Amino acid sequence: MTSTPEMHIEREGAGGLRAWIPLDDWCEAVRLTDGVRLAVDQEPARNPVTGKAISFGEIAGESEIFFPADDAWCRIFRWDPAGYISFSAPVDFGAPQSRLREIASNLAQRLRAEVRDEHGQTYG
Repeated sequence: MTSTPEMHIEREGAGGLRAWIPLDDWCEAVRLTDGVRLAVDQEPARNPVTGKAISFGEIAGESEIFFPADDAWCRIFRWDPAGYISFSAPVDFGAPQSRLREIASNLAQRLRAEVRDEHGQTYG
């Protein structure tokens, strides 16, 4: 499968620098967005004292999109401990009717963030 450049969902902070997206915010956005879910085996561990999500390595926060035509969930999104979400987009991502683009845009809106490629171009 041919892919576009690596894509990110990221918040812009002071001075145009990337602002951190906490794992809890990401998990909540996934839970509230139709057609996407946390990967079945990727529910984050919780700090027993504070209840906050914690991750071990880079596996917590991975998420899947449901593709009705294939009747299948596919792992797409990866939350990064640096505070952004990354994913590889298929060649149809540039088309406004792309299912992945629609879901990524919905998630970004919930997070007060933007979808960007590795060159900084934004996608709405």
